[in-house]
Amino acid sequence: MKIGASMLATEDRTIEEALEYFDSNKYIDYVEIVHDYPYREINDDNELIDLINSYDLKYTVHAPFI
Repeated sequence: MKIGASMLATEDRTIEEALEYFDSNKYIDYVEIVHDYPYREINDDNELIDLINSYDLKYTVHAPFI
């Protein structure tokens, strides 16, 4: 079974802290990145790509207003 989690569940953490938490959880394989105000901490898309590629997770992006 594939299990994912949304960054909305960790809105009180930075993106780095949330990804570290999800990556350390052996049950979570997928993460929904919320790339929209007020959760858009990283304004440089290349910086975000580098960050998420540093974890062993698969991603979807929730970005309705880019």
